[in-house]
Amino acid sequence: MLNRLGLGQLVCIGIPEEGISSEYKAFLKEYRPGNFIIFKRNTLGGRDALRELTNGLKESLRSLGLPPPFICVDQEGGPVCRLSGPHWPSLPSMEELAKARNPVDKTREAARATARILKDVGINVNLAPVLDLKVPGDPPVLDNRTFSGDPKEVAFLGSEYISTMQEQGVLAVGKHYPGIGGLSQDPHEKVAISKRDQRGIKEGLIPFEAAIKKGVFGLMTSHVVFPFLDPGRMATFSSVIAEKLLRNRLSFRGILFTDDLFMGAIKGNVPMEHAAAKALRAGHDILLFCHGVEESALSMDSLEKWMETDDLLKKRVLEGTERIVGQKRRMLKE
Repeated sequence: MLNRLGLGQLVCIGIPEEGISSEYKAFLKEYRPGNFIIFKRNTLGGRDALRELTNGLKESLRSLGLPPPFICVDQEGGPVCRLSGPHWPSLPSMEELAKARNPVDKTREAARATARILKDVGINVNLAPVLDLKVPGDPPVLDNRTFSGDPKEVAFLGSEYISTMQEQGVLAVGKHYPGIGGLSQDPHEKVAISKRDQRGIKEGLIPFEAAIKKGVFGLMTSHVVFPFLDPGRMATFSSVIAEKLLRNRLSFRGILFTDDLFMGAIKGNVPMEHAAAKALRAGHDILLFCHGVEESALSMDSLEKWMETDDLLKKRVLEGTERIVGQKRRMLKE
């Protein structure tokens, strides 16, 4: 049970369309996940229904004697907004902010508006901003979601977005470290390979370095292989990218998220339970399971079993749990 309690803090679980059903309550009681992610399927009832859902999640964990959850959402603006009409106002995309007459003011205004929307319904973590550079010829996965192709502009506007949002009480998670660009295909479908050379990698890191200096709460990696950094493994499974570069060289002390482990790049290549273990061994703190409660439970069962004989996995779970619980004590006013 001690292992399971630790593992629960290291997962972020999706919620079924029907909300906190009796089956989902049983899952919460048995597996004790410490964090949740909201999707459009959970927002269809509007503000009051969503607020009731997030309050219910918090109360469920409180009744189990667990720390309050990080409740996350992708509310980037533009094409990626889980909270949208008719219940919530539209928000400009990152690209629209950068092209505005006064991009700094518009970026701060958008961050404040987003934070107000999320706080109103009990969401405390926004999986934004996108800190990737716009690269001509890339697959459409990042269309309208990036500020621009200029690393200095992305670093500056991204940092303004992060600091403004966090000042308003919503934690920011920059993505997709170490910087998507020059992709062979969309990682939502299959494993993507970045064609970036040393110069491209260095430019792509600039916005993330700025975000770290600004005190960003979290970063998210991508299911992309960066041959210049680690030719054999996607960032999700790379200790070179997650540990050696990010933790040691860039001095990142925040929370490191995987991208959704249900995406095609993972599901088509690695069994879910193996993917979860590999991501933790690489140095991630929170595993994103956006769909499929049964598969999430299977992964947690497998992780708990493997911890009995895998010293590195056990070490990662203990480190991640300590980091996450410490951040919750400092940052969540529940």
